This record gives sequence, structure tokens and C-alpha cells, in this order.
Amino acid sequence: MGLNATTAGDLLLRVYDKVEITQLQNLEVPLLDKLPESTDHQLGGKGFYFGILPSGDEGYGFIQEEAPIPAAQNEQVLQAIVSPVIFVGAVRVTGLGRVISMRDTHAFVNGLQLAYDKKLRRMTVYWEGGLLRDGTGRLADQSGAPSGNVVTLKNGNVMWFRRNMLIDVRRSNATVFGQLQITQVDFPTNSITFTQPSGGTLDGDSFYLAGTQPASGAAVTREFTGLDAAMPATGTYLTQARSTTPEWAGNTIDAGGIDVTEDLLQQAENRVLIVGGVPMSEVRDQCLIWHPNQRRKYFRLVLPQKQYVGMDMDAGYRKLTWNDADIYETHNCQEDRIWRISPSLFQKFVTPEGDLQIDTTFGPAIKWAQGYDAGISYYRFYGNYAYRKPNSGAVIINLGNVVNR
Repeated sequence: MGLNATTAGDLLLRVYDKVEITQLQNLEVPLLDKLPESTDHQLGGKGFYFGILPSGDEGYGFIQEEAPIPAAQNEQVLQAIVSPVIFVGAVRVTGLGRVISMRDTHAFVNGLQLAYDKKLRRMTVYWEGGLLRDGTGRLADQSGAPSGNVVTLKNGNVMWFRRNMLIDVRRSNATVFGQLQITQVDFPTNSITFTQPSGGTLDGDSFYLAGTQPASGAAVTREFTGLDAAMPATGTYLTQARSTTPEWAGNTIDAGGIDVTEDLLQQAENRVLIVGGVPMSEVRDQCLIWHPNQRRKYFRLVLPQKQYVGMDMDAGYRKLTWNDADIYETHNCQEDRIWRISPSLFQKFVTPEGDLQIDTTFGPAIKWAQGYDAGISYYRFYGNYAYRKPNSGAVIINLGNVVNR
């Protein structure tokens, strides 16, 4: 058959329909499969609108005979706004690649399919990391002075970085170095290597994915509004100030550098029970999210207990739970914290026809670039995430980390 931008694009749309993309995403990141899509919101000029009920009618009491009935109060209703973000990733198609594959159309299609599978996988992994951050896209801060091309990270997760990723360096609300390319990510030493010396970077400089921040001014929210934005006790979340709406604040438990303990996990459960008002029937439906390093710490705690009660003494497991709550392990989670959330309340907000898909809004799936013997095809997503009831979740921070990664 004749193979051109249109016919190849039509094939891509058949292969990568919405259901297939969702399945591939959930295979790479099972947590995404647990997060539902919001249905009870309105789409308006600033984004997605939904109502919240921070406090209710507390007008009741015991009265004397013939005394008036306590006056009715009002249910307090506020409006939260979720601002949509744009998440895109392109695959480049060259004219030469198409022509030399004309006699074997499947060769060209297989090459495209490999490129799309890998692109989708990398976008999905970054997607998951974004769900655990604050929305600004800050990946880490530098620790100390650089050593040639190598910089050590002060905080953040080294696994949020990838080879070939382009990084902007920001200092004092300005981008001081742009488009630095990563050649190596060293997890054991918590360091990254650039293609060129980053001699101008200083202790405390912040690293962002290139192009996600303005050249000057304070950091802005352009990525997913993740859990790191939902759980603080102060500030503003989804346009509502926590200072005036304390029910809108999350629960943060500072471990102070100690290893994970049963008591810390119980404290997180108590917070969602007592502060968040989550009934016990729903507590069991919550889940814990942690880094595999915290599993190593947890096994040090529980294995001696297993030995004491005569159970198996190895660390073999198929699925981890704690008090019936599922545990999701991901290297995209911060190494020094554990999240406790209700997956049903951490929802995806998507514009009509905005879920992740190959874009055909402006022409065919493969769009030939004018003046170049090449074209691009790209995935795009219009939407965001929001935690519908922040005080029903909790996060344990500043946990002890493993010494040897």
C-alpha cells in the first residue's frame, strides 16, 4: 500500500486509541489505574470548578422544657478551582525513514510503534513523579559545589532525572543556565552528570525540566498539582486559603530523621480518622505510597517480629499491605516520606477530548513541517489532578533513609 503521513497516521490512531493508551499507562504505573476521573465538576473560564463543604450546621443542643429550639446555622460551601495543564511529547518522523521503508511498510510501522511505545513509557513515568510533587516542576536542589560536569543533589529524588533530559538551573527566581543535557544519572551517589561543566551552579540552585519555568520571577505551577501541593498545613490550594479554611489542610507528620516505625504508621492512620473524619470502613480502602528504600527500612522492623512469632524469616512477598491498606511501591516517590491517601479522592480532571492521545486537532496525526524533510506526531493531555479532601490524607516526612542505595 502507499505509505504517507496520512495513512501512517491513521494506522497510529488505530493502534494507539484511548483504551490502548490507558492500558499501557496502567501497566507501567499501576497507581494510575486506581485514580478515578472526576465527573462532578463544571468546566469554566479558569478551569475545573467543584464545591467543597469545609464545615456544616452545628446548631443543636439539649434544652430546658419550654426553651426555644437552637437556631439553625448554615452549611459552609466554597468553590475550588483546578487549573488545567498541558502535557505533550513529540515523536519525529523523517522523510528518508519513510522512503527507505516503502517496500516493507511493516518495517516503517514497527519502527514508529517502537518510538511511540518508548515515548509513552517515558511520559508515563514522568507523569507519576509529577503526581507526588508540588506542581512547580522542581526536581532537586544542588548540594555543594559541582565537580566538573557532576553535581550532587541535596534533596528531591535522583530517579526523577533521566539521561538526555534537558535541565534548567534556577537561582533567586531566575533561570541562570538553560538546556543543560544529562549524560548520566547515578542513583548510588545521588548525582547527575551534564554534557558540559556546570561551573556556574551553586549550592542550593534548583533544577527544573527545561522550559517549565519563566526566565525570571517566582516559580510557577505548570505541571500536575500533585500531593506535595495538597498536603501542606499552610498556603493556598486550588484557590482556597488554608488559614481561613483549616479543614482544607493536610496532615504532615515529621519523623525527625528516625526510621519508619509502627507508631508513625499508626499516627498517620489516626490523623485521617480523627482530623479528617474518615470512617473506619473507608480507612481500609486507603493506600500507602512509598519508595522501595522505605520497604528496606520496614523489613528491618518486621522481620525480627516475624521470627519471634515463628513465621517465615525471609523477606519474600508478593503484595505488601499494612492494616489492610495496600502499599504501592514506586521509585518516583520521595525516598524519605510515606504518603497515605484515599485513591478515590485523588482524582483526574480532564477537558472534553483532553485525555492523553495522539493529537489530530490541527491536521493529520503526522504533521509534516514546512521547510523540512521531516514531521512530528505528538501525545497531548489537557487536564490536572486534585485531592478532593486534603485533611483525609497524611504524609510522613523526614524519614530515615538507607545508607547504601
